[in-house]
Amino acid sequence: AIYKNGSQVAVLGQWVTSESYGDDLSVTVTKVLYMNGTTDYVEIYAYSYDFTATSSVVVNSAYSQFYGTFIRSL
Repeated sequence: AIYKNGSQVAVLGQWVTSESYGDDLSVTVTKVLYMNGTTDYVEIYAYSYDFTATSSVVVNSAYSQFYGTFIRSL
């Protein structure tokens, strides 16, 4: 999910992958936001949940990425 100034502005919803070991999961959430340049801020949240007792969920922050682009009119 993407939050701007503490309020959610974009979310991916639920993503389910198979239970096979070693599955890689990639999700993308995008949003064009107006930022005032001084006080606005963006936060990114991801939630991972293992609902079975036989599997495990490993989230590696080394593979997490966030990209931002400055867009302006000419």
